[in-house]
Amino acid sequence: MKRHQRLLLAGVIIFIGLNLQATAQDIKITDYDVPVSRSHELYVTGDLIREDVEYSRDYDYYDESFGDIYESYGLRATWQNFYNSPYYAWSVSAGSQLAFFDNHRQKSKFKETAGASGSIRRYTDGRGLFFGAAGFSSYWRHSYFRPIVDANASIGLGRTVEATVLARAIRINEFLVNEKILEQHLTKETLLALAAIIDREREYKMRYGETYAVWWYADMDRLIADAASLTGGSVGPIGLFRIREVLNQEQVQRRAYGWTVETGISAAVARPYTSNLGDPDVFISGIYAFPIGLKQQCVAEARADTKTGKTFEDFYHFKASLKYIYELSNQIDLTLGESFLKEREAHIVCCRQSYQRGGYQNRIEITTSYYLENSISLEVDGDLAHTLIWYNNPGYRVVRSRDWGVAMSVAYHVF
Repeated sequence: MKRHQRLLLAGVIIFIGLNLQATAQDIKITDYDVPVSRSHELYVTGDLIREDVEYSRDYDYYDESFGDIYESYGLRATWQNFYNSPYYAWSVSAGSQLAFFDNHRQKSKFKETAGASGSIRRYTDGRGLFFGAAGFSSYWRHSYFRPIVDANASIGLGRTVEATVLARAIRINEFLVNEKILEQHLTKETLLALAAIIDREREYKMRYGETYAVWWYADMDRLIADAASLTGGSVGPIGLFRIREVLNQEQVQRRAYGWTVETGISAAVARPYTSNLGDPDVFISGIYAFPIGLKQQCVAEARADTKTGKTFEDFYHFKASLKYIYELSNQIDLTLGESFLKEREAHIVCCRQSYQRGGYQNRIEITTSYYLENSISLEVDGDLAHTLIWYNNPGYRVVRSRDWGVAMSVAYHVF
């Protein structure tokens, strides 16, 4: 069989598999479209990282090459919160890291970093696509006098819908069928209703206080039992235990769909070592999230920036990324990602000389996550990056680096 025929056959098999996966329960992730949806999570992670880097530098009269090895051991925490409603949508994320770095060419040292970002959108119409937005981002490390802080304002089009709760409902349904608690899969309408109850956790907390989980699980149990006509009117202790495990312990990858495009201005609020904040940036950015079947998710992002006081040829930053997530099973997730960064800055003044600088970086990353038990997951990550930075000042021309890294992490899913 010729090569192109084998590729065509493989494509047909994948296409059929995806369609069977998407229609086995007559439901798609994009069916979840409720007026209000939320998603929040907190992880505490311990990391062990090793990175090998090969450098080459080109000077006017000679070149040099050398290698280096970096190892780090650290602890980090990450928190994310998303909210969508007909008129408002906002997201907040924060993270911090404490790490010990061991460089074979330099003295070992500790590194403390922290960062946060957030944005809020206001839509002009409850079902419309046009919005105005404002946001911020900040980053701090132990050597900074002040953190890096930026603020932005923008206008744009589009919406994204958080549908992770539907993925949780589908996982609960699959377990109940596999354990013979249910004779057949729940209907599309029942799964959407179950996802809506899961999404209303905050409402249950406000209404019932510390005992909210009793009422929350009871409503889910009643919905499933009524829809499946279960004997005894309940999924039983095993079913309730599994529901609790999926909602509170297991890692379920984020599901979302939709797109947004926005343009606006970003201004520096603070910088670590200087009070000269420079000119604001003009930016345009876009996000496109789309699920594939019930177990896969893709997210594409891109952003371009330039200075208001300079031409695009003199100053620009461009970054694009693509991420693919595949839930191989209830315990194993595979994530593939690629990011590309290209930038250029002209008229940089240093030592009474003006020069230009530019370059690019391309990074490929693969991560496998294994859910162990009791909210603990093991992650194995590998990445490969190629970087080139050029200068046009006398003496110093080009710096190239190629690095690969391997990381092993143990993550605890707090909520």
